Amino acid sequence: MLKFAIQYPMAIDTITAEHSMKLCDYKLGKEEWKVAKELHEALKVHYSTFVIKCANIWNRSSRMQPLSSPRSSHLNTLPQNL
Repeated sequence: MLKFAIQYPMAIDTITAEHSMKLCDYKLGKEEWKVAKELHEALKVHYSTFVIKCANIWNRSSRMQPLSSPRSSHLNTLPQNL
């Protein structure tokens, strides 16, 4: 949603300036738009890092081998009385 607001500031300003919608309290000034852009950039970096970490975890977990020792063979089978 922040990305959308950054892309269409004039539309957001027009909507919040409309008195009949009672959104005037939410109109952003120049400094607030600047902060919104900075926040968007910071979140973009954080999101990218998060996606990369998730991909690394997924890759590691997909390489794990199933349990196959004689002691753990019972863990790979379901009980018949379920």
